[in-house]
Amino acid sequence: KDQADKLLKKSQRVANILPKQKEFKDIPLLLKIVKSYVLGDYKKIPISTIASIVGALMYLVTPFDDTPISIPLDIVKKDSFIFKKCNKFIKNDFNKYIESQDTKLLEMVITNTI
Repeated sequence: KDQADKLLKKSQRVANILPKQKEFKDIPLLLKIVKSYVLGDYKKIPISTIASIVGALMYLVTPFDDTPISIPLDIVKKDSFIFKKCNKFIKNDFNKYIESQDTKLLEMVITNTI
């Protein structure tokens, strides 16, 4: 849990400074998915999906990689490519998570208003 928490915090800091590209827009929700999984709040997600998300987040926060970078824009292009592939791979599980959260929120609203 401590390692996951460190990764999540560092990923959030990096995500806050990324350009507002569509590949990066779901990072806050990806962080929430991993946190929900680690805390045991949401376990209906394949470990391969969690591994993909964590891998993409680790790539994002890793300061160096083995490919030389000529200009900082190359970093954004590579990060964008990684998240584009991750988003494509996890799309179905991502949507199921969103649906479960919507249902959970609706249930909370119904039980509080009745």
